[in-house]
Amino acid sequence: MKISDFIFDYEAEQLSRMPAACRVRVFVNARHEAHVLLSDLEVRHQGASVTNSIEALKRALVHKGLVPESAGYIEHYPREDGRGQETFDVVTFDASGCAAWCAVGRQWVREALGCEDDELDASSIRQERLLREIAQIRQRIDPFLDFAHLKSPVVLSRQAEIEAGMLPRRSIQELVEAGVGERGLQRLLKADLSVFGEIYGSRDEYLCFSEFPLDGGKVDFAVFSGRSRMDVTFIEIKGADFNLLNQTGYGKFASKIEEAADQIRDRVCAAFQDYEGFRQRMHAIRSEVEDGTPRYNAFAGAHGRLAVDPQKDVNVRCVVIGGRSNDDLAESKKRHGYERTFSIPLQIDSWDSWLRRLPRP
Repeated sequence: MKISDFIFDYEAEQLSRMPAACRVRVFVNARHEAHVLLSDLEVRHQGASVTNSIEALKRALVHKGLVPESAGYIEHYPREDGRGQETFDVVTFDASGCAAWCAVGRQWVREALGCEDDELDASSIRQERLLREIAQIRQRIDPFLDFAHLKSPVVLSRQAEIEAGMLPRRSIQELVEAGVGERGLQRLLKADLSVFGEIYGSRDEYLCFSEFPLDGGKVDFAVFSGRSRMDVTFIEIKGADFNLLNQTGYGKFASKIEEAADQIRDRVCAAFQDYEGFRQRMHAIRSEVEDGTPRYNAFAGAHGRLAVDPQKDVNVRCVVIGGRSNDDLAESKKRHGYERTFSIPLQIDSWDSWLRRLPRP
């Protein structure tokens, strides 16, 4: 029989900077044995887990008179919203208070607690009373816990500047639907390189370039991003005045797409002949731009600098964008097969599939 059911918050000592919390259910079975079911709140709480604070949790429950000294303990990780694997562990404590765990099944738990499956299925996140208790504890711990990370004024200012100059999706869409050629699309996209940062950058941490020099030639656009290892993405674009796949029955890519793919592959492979020189040059360009030197029409994301290690390898990827979609399924199969033939990671997009990736409205 269940005699209590509540959300309990307590100090987790040195294992977390935040107080911990969990769901506590106390049962007395037909043999008059008291058992405590401790259910972890998982995503609903940011403090220490039940496992990492079990000793402190037991002491706090006994000290406050909420659980008898002789009670047994069962640690419970529920399936959050039906996801993951539910687990139960009997927790025992030695003379010094140190815990040990032993996994048990649901049937053993039911018999030990003297309850039915519906009690074990009674999720914390589906009960308004418990949700209210969790929300109030979170609010008491930190009133700003659910707010997004507070960005610096410099980052916020740059973010506002970028957003003010953003090309609306419809401006690009209109040119694509009008079947504008390569030069017309280049002129538009050069006016707002953040379109490439949005897709190939991460967390507002990117540097974008146009007419980027590579192996004696130029690629249309490049994006530097990543954490620890720098990600470098080279981008070639073609017009929207042809179909991505030829309509000949052979399902081949349009010659402009194959030409662009071969060109960008050849330039990257040639640059890799002196990989260390290439790697150092990419980091030198990054460093110069971060320090304010204009290089290759550089456009910085809101953070301005990348959290990358100049001593680590550089990840290189290539992208070709061009043509219009006619049959998404056929194009997808063709793209995947074609992309696998390249030693350098390559992605091919029609303007239609590329626009689907663009997050902005």
